[in-house]
Amino acid sequence: MDFPRESLELMKTLADADPAAQTACSEWTVHDLVAHLAAGAKENADLIEDSLAGRPARATRTFSEREAAFVALPDEKLRQGLIHESRRKLAAVQELSDRGTRCDVSIHRSTLLRRLGLHPRPQRSRTPPLGHRR
Repeated sequence: MDFPRESLELMKTLADADPAAQTACSEWTVHDLVAHLAAGAKENADLIEDSLAGRPARATRTFSEREAAFVALPDEKLRQGLIHESRRKLAAVQELSDRGTRCDVSIHRSTLLRRLGLHPRPQRSRTPPLGHRR
């Protein structure tokens, strides 16, 4: 499955960026942002795949639970992980579409869960994502 144009543009931008460079969120580096995106794509893919397989719904894992493994990766492996997890997410979304559930690949997790008939647990944690420095 091909990546949407916007995803390709983001990945090209990230590929050219220094992993230690600060992002628009001054407390996040490019590495932190890539870890956040990879972990989010994995979480979405896991949840959609669980639903497609008929497994019971589970609560969304916290930022620190889902991002720790990605933040710890060397940058090259992290960027490969982002591509891998994004492909998994796209394939899972395509499977939903093939089964008659209309959704957009850029859809936010809470909207997707509502469309699946699940109710997301709000994340009201005041703890910043892993890698987010104060």
